[in-house]
Amino acid sequence: MTAAPMGGDRRSGATEAYEPRSLAVLAVRPDLTLDETRSALPACAVPPHA
Repeated sequence: MTAAPMGGDRRSGATEAYEPRSLAVLAVRPDLTLDETRSALPACAVPPHA
């Protein structure tokens, strides 16, 4: 029996899925705060960081 992998990155795939839209929003409005950027992405439904 071998040990299961521990740790690792489990969220970057989900986060990277929002990258193209996020970059497009920031290209138009580079001065947005993080909260304003999240509000501009309602179709993506980016969950708040817990």
